[in-house]
Amino acid sequence: MQIDWNMELLVPTVSDIIFKYTWSIANYKKTISKKSSIDSPSFELNVNGIHSSWNLSIRFWKGPEGERSEEY
Repeated sequence: MQIDWNMELLVPTVSDIIFKYTWSIANYKKTISKKSSIDSPSFELNVNGIHSSWNLSIRFWKGPEGERSEEY
């Protein structure tokens, strides 16, 4: 599975840091049909000397019987 991502600083100000994280998932429909969740690669941030590591996740809702909706 190929996953591409990029991060972009949108508003550099003294008090706020806002960025956009783009995470492309190759063959999305095929990939999600086989998994109950998908995690992005970890990415590192350094904001004013504070280092942190993040990742994004997609989790799929299930019905009362544990079935997953096929609408995506």
